[in-house]
Amino acid sequence: MSPNVWRLSDEALKYYRQDGSLYVSGQLKVLAAVRNLAPTRSVSIRYTTDNWASCKDSSGVWCGHSDADDTDHFLIHSESTLPPGCVVSYAICCMANGVIYWDNNGGANYSVQF
Repeated sequence: MSPNVWRLSDEALKYYRQDGSLYVSGQLKVLAAVRNLAPTRSVSIRYTTDNWASCKDSSGVWCGHSDADDTDHFLIHSESTLPPGCVVSYAICCMANGVIYWDNNGGANYSVQF
């Protein structure tokens, strides 16, 4: 865990065909905490479904502040077309004052099975 940005939670959202029980796609939902390093920050995830042969970035949206530890929380969603059975690996990124901070789970990246 980075001392400036870290994962609070992740969730695999699964979408089903209307009027049926067939699972057709999914979406990754990540909640990240970021130290109050600067008034303007951007928070995102970089993720892959093919073991880093390609990757995508998704930006986060501020969703709250914790006075207890002076952190802001950001909600980040992947695209909503992740196929059933895929494994999504990801890392969290925060840019503040021109410095990039990563939380990549100690170099192992985070993973979610869909």
